[in-house]
Amino acid sequence: MKTRRLGRTGLPVPEIGVGGYSFQDATRRDAHIAVIRRAVELGVTLIDTAPGYGASEETVGIALEGLPREQVILSTKYYPYGEGDALNLSGDDFAKSLARSLERMKTTYVDLIHLHWVHTADDIRRLLVSDVARVMRRLQTEGKVRYLAVSEATELDGQHTMLQTALPMRFFDSVMVTHNVFLQNAALGIFPLAHQADAGVLVMMPLNQPPTPGSGLVSRESASENIRRLQAENQLPAGAPYDDPALLDFLTDGALAAGTQATLPQAAIRYVLDHREVSCALVGTTNPAHLEAAVAASEMPPLTRPVHAKAGSLFGKINKQVK
Repeated sequence: MKTRRLGRTGLPVPEIGVGGYSFQDATRRDAHIAVIRRAVELGVTLIDTAPGYGASEETVGIALEGLPREQVILSTKYYPYGEGDALNLSGDDFAKSLARSLERMKTTYVDLIHLHWVHTADDIRRLLVSDVARVMRRLQTEGKVRYLAVSEATELDGQHTMLQTALPMRFFDSVMVTHNVFLQNAALGIFPLAHQADAGVLVMMPLNQPPTPGSGLVSRESASENIRRLQAENQLPAGAPYDDPALLDFLTDGALAAGTQATLPQAAIRYVLDHREVSCALVGTTNPAHLEAAVAASEMPPLTRPVHAKAGSLFGKINKQVK
């Protein structure tokens, strides 16, 4: 597995990481453990999870038992909101949440801790002058956290205004942002700021996958459904060329022109990895074959410039996350 530098941390991270949202169901734990262990075998050693992902943290902890701790990069999160989605500025609540995460994952530290799904630019300003930020720094000094990060609430903030505020403040070593063929604006609004701050960039939803099946860049049919949803939200115009079921063939044709046969999901992952500011693309799956296909995308040559230009002309004006 190829690696990239996670910004100023200097940490080498795999180009493909595991998104732990898919591991929520404890009744399927054995299958999920098998996927996690296969990922580590393939060099997909960055695993991202969260306390809010059901059984995910505990499943990750069980899957990694017996492996050298330094072999994996563990990322988890803290949701800084309480009842009614009121902002929670309690550092004590942050510390308790992290302690529970460490216990569930059977580790003494995490490599990354994200303030998770921060809703607005004002929220991040308030958080960074609160006890939450002070406790994050203290726990980092104590060795319970290596690096500090933040993830956006893309469905609420498709133009990434929270991260545009957070990055210049240089509190966070890494950020998590949505970037894919159907939401490209991070390339202009976030990637340059991350480069200036020398912050790592983890990309979530490279296939624009919703929590339930039916849309996303996982297949031609799913992509067509995603386009219909974008049209319904007035993010794309109706009619041609968007009603053409072969519309996205230019992605796979572009991979072929670069010398590689690729599926649509592989070409979509390659599209994300072609941006030099991206440290790692997180792929959520419970299927080992899908994981292996994502790894193969990392080995493919970049898509051609005309392919990127066409993706921009077709979808570059979308400024809302529609799933």
